[in-house]
Amino acid sequence: MKFSYAFGVLFVFILLSACNREDFYSGGQVDYSFSQDTLLFDTVFTSIGSTIKFVKVYNHQDQPVLAHVYLEPGQSFFRLNIDGTAGNDLKDVRIEGQDSIYIFVEVNIDPNQSSSDSPFIIESKVHVDIGQSKKSFLLEAFGQNANYIPGVKSGGISYKIPCTGGKFIMDDTKPYVIYGVMVVDSCTMVVNAGTRIFMHGGVIRTEDDIYNDGLILVLKHGNVRFEGTLDQPIIIEGDRLEAKYQDVRSQWAGIVLWQETRNNYFKHTIIKNSIVGIRMDSLAQASVNNCLIFNTGGAGISARHSTLSVTNSLLYENGGGGLIFSYGGQYSVTYTTVGSFLNSVPAIYLGDYYCPTFPCDNRIQIAPLKATLTNCVFSGGEDDEITLAQAGDFDDEFQYTFDHCLFRVKDLLSANRFPDFLDHCINPINYQDVKLPLFIDYKNNDFRLDTMSVVREKGKNISNIQFDLLEQPRKSIPDLGCYELNL
Repeated sequence: MKFSYAFGVLFVFILLSACNREDFYSGGQVDYSFSQDTLLFDTVFTSIGSTIKFVKVYNHQDQPVLAHVYLEPGQSFFRLNIDGTAGNDLKDVRIEGQDSIYIFVEVNIDPNQSSSDSPFIIESKVHVDIGQSKKSFLLEAFGQNANYIPGVKSGGISYKIPCTGGKFIMDDTKPYVIYGVMVVDSCTMVVNAGTRIFMHGGVIRTEDDIYNDGLILVLKHGNVRFEGTLDQPIIIEGDRLEAKYQDVRSQWAGIVLWQETRNNYFKHTIIKNSIVGIRMDSLAQASVNNCLIFNTGGAGISARHSTLSVTNSLLYENGGGGLIFSYGGQYSVTYTTVGSFLNSVPAIYLGDYYCPTFPCDNRIQIAPLKATLTNCVFSGGEDDEITLAQAGDFDDEFQYTFDHCLFRVKDLLSANRFPDFLDHCINPINYQDVKLPLFIDYKNNDFRLDTMSVVREKGKNISNIQFDLLEQPRKSIPDLGCYELNL
């Protein structure tokens, strides 16, 4: 009797347990998907912006699953509601077999707060982990009042700017935030004084390539005019303005002047934190005046078989070198300072060839080079801050003159390299032999001249250039480099 009673109780307990047991899918990989892979909050906020969107999560298994849904840590602008439950990190979220749940996402942004508190582009991810499977979808919102170009399209897109009367003019007092690849073709892009441009960079992966996004590309029938002033310079940089990104290189791709584009003009323009500042390809032409190009991952200016003039400009902290002139071309550099103290690359490179394939072999291509460098400072910490690379056989097709310039050279003068280099120099100053200071504090990027600087009053008078980078008057016997010291 006692045995029968105990057996009956056990049977009822097992029966009840079976009724309550959850028959969840227990396989390693789970088949589930999202209704979309990106939530784009494309409102351009004019007041405190708040809006809600959703993504559906589909469970393609026949059995229920338990999901861990959570917002990527460190982002305070987004809030989640997961199938009716508020929270940015919820575990054991049940999704029935062949069913779905909603993940609602709210963004709340004050577009008028400082850029350090609210970047122009705000990104995060929502992660959904089920079993051993992990997936996520992207959240992207505009954080401030700005001109977003091309608007709701995300990175990785190439688009041609619209032109009215042959011009595309950037003159709004609100900043411009540029996605993807901005293509300038069949018109002139005019950037007015005081304009701020923020490039939205990031690694883009396609079937054929991997590249860093955020690029201004000027094609053959287009050109650009950056018309800044001393009081209202044009500033081009990445769109991450938090303090920790101020000195991060390679945040966006740069400005590329493609083959045969002509009449490109830059004045009082600041280019920073890109991969390359300005890159010029075959037969491109440009002038760069009173500009600063710094903190680039690659070259400050890289030109190949191009025509370029640079005047009263400062280039420093360029990871790939300051001025890189390859595969020939015609170059005039005047009153320009290049500081290359933080790496082992040259301040300036002059070459007459390039390699269409790697490694270089007998198929290298050669073009004549003519470079005139006047009243310049090519400084840095290496023994050689000038690199010459001549592959052609004729010296009259590899012409260069350093006229009243300071530089550092040592091994360049060796017998197997360019022992006649100094024959191409007029009144040079080789900094190998000088112990006096040059700048006020190059370690803190202050390249103004020290009162004891060896380059003071060592230049030649150039009648058509009367002012320096800061629009200070040049003396009758001027200083070298971009800054004139007037005591």
